[in-house]
Amino acid sequence: GHFEAKPDFMAYTSAINAWASGNSPEKAKRAWNLFLKMQDRYKDGDLSIKPNDVSLTAVMNACAHIPKRSSTEHQQNALRIALEAQNILLQDGDNSNEYGTANSVTFKTLIIVFGKLIPSVARRRHFVSVAFERCCKEGQVDESILRVLKTYTPDLHAKLPANKELPNEWSRNIRKGRRSKVNREINL
Repeated sequence: GHFEAKPDFMAYTSAINAWASGNSPEKAKRAWNLFLKMQDRYKDGDLSIKPNDVSLTAVMNACAHIPKRSSTEHQQNALRIALEAQNILLQDGDNSNEYGTANSVTFKTLIIVFGKLIPSVARRRHFVSVAFERCCKEGQVDESILRVLKTYTPDLHAKLPANKELPNEWSRNIRKGRRSKVNREINL
């Protein structure tokens, strides 16, 4: 018989992840273009290629890890792309939309993007603070969030509750095994 092979969600997301792990200063742009192709094919009726939070987080990951030697233009473009991906996933202040739900990996990746790509300390602090507040609101704070918060904005990390006990609602949507580690990680 005749079999027509075509790329699906997994193939595109794997290609986005491949760009994210490469060394090209163009990787954010290439990952974003693959996502846009996915989105166009989905909107044209190919349901097997529906983008989701995994594909959008993979794009953000490509942005977070552009090579240090990249030009200012590449870094600014990566930041713009990450913000566009964030806006799609967190549109209208809603954490659940047609592309899925932002999770702790998404928020961690955003904090890394802001930490690496925003040179101004005040501006970086603002963007990380907004992402962290949203992460808390969505109940997605886990130990990885606390580590990147400490790495990129140690002053924000230092302002966490003095008794080292984070509010339970900040991690209410983290799987049980990971939730118990959150309060231990505050002392990183």
